[in-house]
Amino acid sequence: MEFARVLREITEYLDSQSQRYALIGGHALAAYGLSRSTLDLDLVVGSDAQTGLVAFLEGLGYETLHRSSGYSNHLHPEADRGRVDFVYVRGETAQQLFASVEHRHGPAGIEIAVPSPEHLAAMKVLAM
Repeated sequence: MEFARVLREITEYLDSQSQRYALIGGHALAAYGLSRSTLDLDLVVGSDAQTGLVAFLEGLGYETLHRSSGYSNHLHPEADRGRVDFVYVRGETAQQLFASVEHRHGPAGIEIAVPSPEHLAAMKVLAM
């Protein structure tokens, strides 16, 4: 997967829609200096972004594998676009999470918002 290319495409779309987002998962851990192998790209976004974001991804050729109010998973048939997963947050959770983001270097040195380590850990626990 070309992580930098896919990240740029998605974040440019989210920026154009004035949507808040942050990198999560293995790439967020790497931004904090904790290496972990990952084959997908994970982001957290405000829940109000979901409908437009899913339509945008499907327009790029991604298949929506799963969609619920809190999560969506998407897979592209081209390996260089790979799989992208989203966690959707709202209300107080969104306010606290996005208020605590730090800007760090993500894939290919792209500067990206990353939640606090505490929020990353909490999301991992909830996912398990």
